[in-house]
Amino acid sequence: MSTEELERGFDATAFGYYVRNNGNCCNPLTSERYLTKGVRIKVRTGPTFGKARILIGSTVIGTVDGYAKRYGYKYVTRQRSGNLTGAIKIRSLSRFSRPFRFTALWALRATAPLASVRVVEKYDPGTAGPFHDPVSNGDTTRPRLTAFSLAPTFPTKRNSNGVYGGTATWKATDNVKVVGYEVNFKWVTTGTSYIAGGTWTTTGTSMPVQVDFSGDTNCYRVRAYDAAVNFSAWSGWKCSYSPLDPMGEWTAGAGYSAGGKIWTSVRLTDEYGARARTTERYSAKRLRIQYRVGPTYGRAKAYVGGVYFGTINAYAARYATRWITFTGPREAHERIRFEPLTKKDVYIGKVHVIPDVTKTVTPGPTRY
Repeated sequence: MSTEELERGFDATAFGYYVRNNGNCCNPLTSERYLTKGVRIKVRTGPTFGKARILIGSTVIGTVDGYAKRYGYKYVTRQRSGNLTGAIKIRSLSRFSRPFRFTALWALRATAPLASVRVVEKYDPGTAGPFHDPVSNGDTTRPRLTAFSLAPTFPTKRNSNGVYGGTATWKATDNVKVVGYEVNFKWVTTGTSYIAGGTWTTTGTSMPVQVDFSGDTNCYRVRAYDAAVNFSAWSGWKCSYSPLDPMGEWTAGAGYSAGGKIWTSVRLTDEYGARARTTERYSAKRLRIQYRVGPTYGRAKAYVGGVYFGTINAYAARYATRWITFTGPREAHERIRFEPLTKKDVYIGKVHVIPDVTKTVTPGPTRY
């Protein structure tokens, strides 16, 4: 059983619900409709609290008194022998100065006899999550996810909305029919670990992926379900990495313009004498770095804080743009910085920060 989130009303706080008999507002508080035989309620008690009546639909199942000489909490159960269908209502019986307060409410599961076939929750395709509409179905075969991709992994051009992004696509099969998919999301910006996003349900087989901010990482995984709510296994995580852009991301600023792009010089220093480095701190297991090459360019080392990731050799017979990927000895959490090794300069373009995608993350509990 889980707590029911009621409509918050008059003078409600993040830690409980107040019900006051003031003649107009918020009496009673009302839940969604349930098939239930009663409730269990956590009541705030004390000398300033009063009584309330509990109803399921129009049927009164009992009263609860919150009065006590000292402040505290108590659990109270009120139920009938048979099942009732309707919204759970908490109606105050005391005047305005004696509110009834509770912090949690559980609907007691109805005990109506079930048929011999399996009864499951049915998903409402195209909406956010399951609803409690029992469906009889003997199907126990799980769907199988056959494909899942996210591209591009390293976007370098902004889309029509002005952000970096791509598309996630997937496919699945089932012995009867796949009716929908759950898509789970997590992201990381400058923190040391992933943040759980949420879980969407959809009947589609693709969705746009947008990485809004410089240096962000957005990761997705998907699983399929059928009409009997058999789930496939989750896919692995796939991620899209928004690049760091030189302007605004480096304390040393830009130092060179070529091909309509701005490049950061690793030899420039800021007002504190620091070489090219990011203004923010990032968690990085790998770095994917864009840089200029040519006969007038030299070498530079790449670091995340004090952790050495690799050396860029920008010398080449002809001028061009290249990419290189460095993997650090461990995931480091600090500023990304570059140290020149030669008098000849090195110019850095976009930098993709790649965190450790094997880190675990708890899926977001809210479907929306």
